[in-house]
Amino acid sequence: MAGIRSRLGKAQVAFLAVKQFEIGAGVIREIDIWRVAVLMVNRYADDVEANADRRADELETEGDHAGAAIWRRVTFAIEQLIDTTGPPH
Repeated sequence: MAGIRSRLGKAQVAFLAVKQFEIGAGVIREIDIWRVAVLMVNRYADDVEANADRRADELETEGDHAGAAIWRRVTFAIEQLIDTTGPPH
């Protein structure tokens, strides 16, 4: 994956890391979860939560519980990114 880093942005590399995790290629770092969340928000805008939820559901249905858990983490990060109410006081 080091060779493609020169051609891709960090968020795209993070997205690839999630894809590799889904196929059983290792552990996903928290920073990669957030990078994927940012990429998803930028790419899907208003439909971002639905797209992330859909992917988690697809993986769950396929029996890939670890992959679904990763996408649930991405969904949580997305929710934090698009939350416009701010932190509670």
